[in-house]
Amino acid sequence: MLSFNEALEVIGASFLTPLGSEKVLFADALGRVLAEDILAPKDSPTHTTASMDGYAFRLEDLDLLQTQGLLVQGINPASLQEPPMLKPGCALKSFVGAKMPIGADALVIVEEVQEQAERIFLTHKSGKYDWIRPIGSQYKKGAVVLAKGDKITPYGIGALAEHNQVFVQVYKRPRVGILSGGAEIVEVGAPIEGVRSVNNHMLKAMAESLGGEGVLYPLLPDKQESIEQAICHAFRDCDMVVTTGGMSKGDFDFTQHAIANVSEIAFKGAKIKPGKPLAYSICAKDGTHKPLLALPGNPPAAALTFYLFGAAVFAKLFNTPYAPPFQEATLEEDFEKHEERMEFLACAVCLKGGRYFASLRPRAHLHDGHSGLLVLEEGGRTYKKGSAVPLLLHYIF
Repeated sequence: MLSFNEALEVIGASFLTPLGSEKVLFADALGRVLAEDILAPKDSPTHTTASMDGYAFRLEDLDLLQTQGLLVQGINPASLQEPPMLKPGCALKSFVGAKMPIGADALVIVEEVQEQAERIFLTHKSGKYDWIRPIGSQYKKGAVVLAKGDKITPYGIGALAEHNQVFVQVYKRPRVGILSGGAEIVEVGAPIEGVRSVNNHMLKAMAESLGGEGVLYPLLPDKQESIEQAICHAFRDCDMVVTTGGMSKGDFDFTQHAIANVSEIAFKGAKIKPGKPLAYSICAKDGTHKPLLALPGNPPAAALTFYLFGAAVFAKLFNTPYAPPFQEATLEEDFEKHEERMEFLACAVCLKGGRYFASLRPRAHLHDGHSGLLVLEEGGRTYKKGSAVPLLLHYIF
């Protein structure tokens, strides 16, 4: 049985068939993973521009601004036109984004001057007159705007639009076949009583939030031959397979045996709580190497292990590095850890003064927006109030 970090290392070292990439319209690329660097096609900005509303002037005329005032030559709006020429002893009222007038090398903001009889006079001496964006101050031509492996966010869509990037090359979405089952599980909407099928729908949503495409299959029966057939079918259709349940030592836990018959187990079991009964395997067939992640049947454990290890598999498919997104939280009370395994413990989270604080009282649930999981190292120990502990925030679920 491997430690958490050892399991991640096994996933990172495994060979998987690359997904390949495709070209999509930038506006349809939200949530996709870039398969290429996006480079700035030109300097941005292309001209020196005003970064605040103010008056552009020549710095050599500062004494004149402070004594006799500068004649307002006119208005310089943000436009596509070439910038105007500034006359000595004058100022041009310039707005945010306007190209700096030719000859101007300083800008005083409107709050620091008073305009009288077509002249401006300095009323507040801040000593700061460089409210100017130099050419290329945002991006130099050829600079990386978005990097290969980046997941495209709404801000990224804006960056693509800004740089006139009509099409982008992104990795194909991995199709994730999701297989859940058990004699006691009934599908949502079925007109019979039983334990409603949670894992398959939850994991489909999680796979899609990670940039994949979840594919639901019929619930598995408690028959090993049927489970093997279902896994093989999912491997034919999909880039990755996820199973839930059937990984413990019960008489009807056939899934683990089915997995061993159709793929090569890379590891089985991890020293974590929740999530000990899980496995990672590779199906090598017809020139392809596809991953399978076998998760516990308990929904909270399935969610946690899919995010921790499924996200690592996705990173491998996208050819990007992976590290769990642990934050740091300060404990708000003492508590004892008795579990020997590494433990992920639900907690309430609040943000105070730019720091996360975590509390175990009252009991927290991960569907609560103010929750998270404390990441507690292996071995029993006492955690003291005020200690810094790694934290997984709720939003990942």
